[in-house]
Amino acid sequence: MDGGMLMAAFWFILGAVGYKMGSALMGYARMLNLSHQTIIGLLMLLRFYSERFEETNIKMAEDRRREGKEKVEEIDALVTTAVKLWKEQTIRAIPQFLPPKIRRVYTFKSWDDAMRFLTKYETHYFKRN
Repeated sequence: MDGGMLMAAFWFILGAVGYKMGSALMGYARMLNLSHQTIIGLLMLLRFYSERFEETNIKMAEDRRREGKEKVEEIDALVTTAVKLWKEQTIRAIPQFLPPKIRRVYTFKSWDDAMRFLTKYETHYFKRN
């Protein structure tokens, strides 16, 4: 084999390896982008439901007070605790449904962490657009 043939084989192999690496990186980037958009949408949805739960709880407490029912504060505390538990459990469940390679990106462990993540995203996104 002469030098030209060896160089052609070298560039062919280098191109094939580069293509394989590039396509793998593009696949990971696409997977990360899709999961990121899904997580952002999910957090927005959870925040919406959390706000509706809190509004409903306030209205129900006002109605109970107006009707003169007993134990209004106890019931209100129970509902508030239930909503708080719901928030924490939903946030803890999110990483379980993510691919293992992407779990490390989303490090929020509590509702407040997740809402800070969402607020930071919204601030950055709406600031750019």
